[in-house]
Amino acid sequence: MQKIVTTLKLQLSVWEQGFLVRKTTDNLEAYDAYLRGTESVLRAVYEAKREANEQARPMFEKAVELDPMYAEAYTQLGRTYFLEWLFQWNKDPTLTLERALALAQKVVALDNSLPGPHEMLVVVYVWKKRYDQAIVEAQRVIVLVPNAAEGYWRLGQILSLTGRPEEAIGLIEKAMRLNPHYPAFYLSDLGNAYYVAGRYEEALAPLKKALTLNPDFALAHLGLTICYVELGRLEEARAEGAEVLRLNPTWSLESIKGLPQKDPAVVERMIAALRKAGLK
Repeated sequence: MQKIVTTLKLQLSVWEQGFLVRKTTDNLEAYDAYLRGTESVLRAVYEAKREANEQARPMFEKAVELDPMYAEAYTQLGRTYFLEWLFQWNKDPTLTLERALALAQKVVALDNSLPGPHEMLVVVYVWKKRYDQAIVEAQRVIVLVPNAAEGYWRLGQILSLTGRPEEAIGLIEKAMRLNPHYPAFYLSDLGNAYYVAGRYEEALAPLKKALTLNPDFALAHLGLTICYVELGRLEEARAEGAEVLRLNPTWSLESIKGLPQKDPAVVERMIAALRKAGLK
């Protein structure tokens, strides 16, 4: 009974961050490990914390050891490798991205009916700049769970990156209606879509709201830095830039150059804005 209560508390903690967790295993201990790993991986994403990612991985490894058919746990295990690549925590980050892709493909082969593995493929394909494949996978998520938010959010994210921000805004807003308890990611991606559309003033509200959900969300601080520069509000831009460095002292403009934005002019505009804010 105590174990069940603990697991339910973990589930509630993840739900409070806007993520609906589907229980796809009958092994309670495996599910408990999965939830603990998910809590840690969310901290790794929001706060760019390497140690949180390192704490998450053995939890997912434990989950798949306890239930070798636990597809969602394999998906999250792949996410830890993706994050290791994204934040360059590995000396050979290329290998970790390929590991993430291989795990996502393995899970799709294991159970093609689950949305999570397809969503992970969206993420990897976007960063490999295989946009058409990413769109196909996002559409697959929508087909699998048409009343869930994830597919619409991911599709909107891709369209924003590929120069279709107005369509992206509508899709992300639909995702937010489907999941009124949406995570801060939705808001940061909505802010990015407004930015790509040149609607800088409108980008501020979702980015600020993202910080009310998670004050240490580095991506939201970064987005505000860029938008404030575009609006000529340099003092506020520098303050937001300082928050980015507080959260990630090793951050540099080099990380922006690798963004999967299809139009290089958008990336150059971001870099120019960040330089004006004093970031290097």
